[in-house]
Amino acid sequence: MKIMNRTIKTIAVVIFALLFIYFMVSLYFINHFYFNTYINDEIYSLKSLDTAKEEISQVVEYYELKVEGRNGLSDTITGKDIMIQYKSDEQIEQFLKSQNPLLWPISFIQSSNYVSDHLVTFDQSLLEKEIKNLVFNQSENIIMPKDATISEYNQEKSQFLIIEEVEGAYLNYDKMIQIIIKAIDGLLPVVSLEEEKAYYAPEIDRNSKSLQKTVALMNHYVGASVNYKLSNLNEVLDYNTIHNWIKNENGRVSLDEEQIREYVKQFAKKYNTYGKNREFKTTSGNTIKLPSGGYGWLIDQEAEYQALLSNIENGEVVSREPVYSVRGYTRAENDIGNTYVEADLGSQHLYFYQEGELILETDFVSGNMVKGFATPPGVFGITYKARNATLRGEDYETPVNYWIPFNGNIGLHDAVWRKSFGGDIYINHGSHGCLNLPKDKAEQLFSLTEQGMPVVCYY
Repeated sequence: MKIMNRTIKTIAVVIFALLFIYFMVSLYFINHFYFNTYINDEIYSLKSLDTAKEEISQVVEYYELKVEGRNGLSDTITGKDIMIQYKSDEQIEQFLKSQNPLLWPISFIQSSNYVSDHLVTFDQSLLEKEIKNLVFNQSENIIMPKDATISEYNQEKSQFLIIEEVEGAYLNYDKMIQIIIKAIDGLLPVVSLEEEKAYYAPEIDRNSKSLQKTVALMNHYVGASVNYKLSNLNEVLDYNTIHNWIKNENGRVSLDEEQIREYVKQFAKKYNTYGKNREFKTTSGNTIKLPSGGYGWLIDQEAEYQALLSNIENGEVVSREPVYSVRGYTRAENDIGNTYVEADLGSQHLYFYQEGELILETDFVSGNMVKGFATPPGVFGITYKARNATLRGEDYETPVNYWIPFNGNIGLHDAVWRKSFGGDIYINHGSHGCLNLPKDKAEQLFSLTEQGMPVVCYY
């Protein structure tokens, strides 16, 4: 029993001692700052109010603010140059009063950081003069920001690229003043204009969705390609030309339709053969010049323009023919080729060549010269073929077994009513313009020819 009483008394003494120490420490923190106490990032742990005031007064007396900027530049504003003075102790006292002395143990696990911006006074006009003279505000250190933009067409990478923004080094002057005043009010030793976002920023950066959408559309267009199938005259339209047709006006991407139309116009001029005179080497070995007549290749410029515009807008990679309004038989450089009907109107003799080989020849009778029905010279294409046709005119209606028109109502056909062909029959007793053939030859020629095949007529 005595041992128990003694133990209780010991515990009571220990508790009393601990409480005494606790309250004595609490009394200490009535006039001293907690552990882990900071004022404007400077440590004031366990310091008395008078000591804190004295130290702050010393800071004010020798105060300097280091101002840091971009590109490694920094400068200093000295307190004496702006006539800085310690203003009052009220705010420091208020910081101390905000402590509850009885709760001092929490300072072991929780820090207190007080921010003061009313500790000093200074001459505003002198400060503004100092700020104007800071290194950041010198003309040689001012770099204007630039928005991210889209490059000219990059030949090496075959696309348009985003040129990254330039942050530059151009300060928002009013904001810089506010930041520096706030730093001085709080007696901060250093302030970063970069961290405080005092610099003007580009309005458009490389991550701009609008910019990325614009460059994507431009590269969509420039990715198109048209391989024009022109036999051995193939021509490719690709990024090398298309990039010149892409317009970007303040983010609005469009295709230069005038340039596309001009391209189609020049393309047609280069490859159209319809309506052009030709040189032709006859069976007799003479090289003659002939008008086109109704034969050749003619690109439909409006239809081709629409097709090409669609190809580019859809970013298509295609291989196709141009859109023709009139088609020849072969797309080789000499579009007559080596399969054709040759009609020597002067000698009244016809030749048919297939792949360069003479397959058929025969005399014929052409248009009546005296009556003005002379068969026109030129190069034409077979329009179609028909069996058992009836040929009609103002004063005639004639059935034929084989009908091969090539120039309007002028064509090749059998003439069973004729007993002879060739010679000079055509001069006085020729046809209305058609080439009259023996029936067997007309039948043979009918089987050998097809629509579009050239017919060359000359005197």
